[in-house]
Amino acid sequence: MTDSVKNEEAEGPRDARGRWRKGHCPNPKGRPRKRKNPSYNPGDIHHFMNTQVELTVGGEVHQMDRKAALYSKMFETAMKGRVSMQRHLMSLFEKSEAELSEMRQLYNMYLHDWILDNPDFKSVDESLTQHQWNLLLTMAASLNHRHPGQFEELQNMQRERQALREIKRSRSDWILSGKERTQED
Repeated sequence: MTDSVKNEEAEGPRDARGRWRKGHCPNPKGRPRKRKNPSYNPGDIHHFMNTQVELTVGGEVHQMDRKAALYSKMFETAMKGRVSMQRHLMSLFEKSEAELSEMRQLYNMYLHDWILDNPDFKSVDESLTQHQWNLLLTMAASLNHRHPGQFEELQNMQRERQALREIKRSRSDWILSGKERTQED
C-alpha cells in the first residue's frame, strides 16, 4: 500500500477542512423525498370544529364546540398579556367590523332600492322575489344579532306577513268547512 492510501484510511472520509472526500457519502440513499401535506376533507374539518367538548373556565365546567373553546383560549392568553395573541385578536376584530360595515351598506342599499325608494313597491309579496326577501331577512337578523334593536323593521314586517297568512289560512279553512256543511245538508 502506498502512503497516500494509508493517510486517507487513517484520516477517515473527511478532509482537513472537515468536508466529505469524494467517493464517501454519509447518506448513500440520497436526500429523502418531501412529505406531502395530508389533504383534509372540509367536511372532516367542519365536524371537528363543531364537536362538543368540556372546558374548565374559571373553575366552572362549560360545554362548547371546539371553535368556541379555541377562541376562549385565545382571549385568555391575550388577557394574560401575550402580545402576539392580542395583535391576532385585533386583526380578527378589525376584519369582523369591516365585514359588518359592508353588510350594513348592502342591507341599506337593498332596502332602499327594493322597498323604500321604489315607486312601484306595493307589498312585500307583490314586489319582491322570495330570494330578495330571504336575503334581506338574513342580513337583518345577522345585523340585529350584533346590534340588538337597530335592524328590527324587516323582522316586524315578517311577523306581520306570517300573521296575515295565518288569518288567510284560517279564513279559507273556515270557508271550506262551511261549504262542506252546506253540501252535507
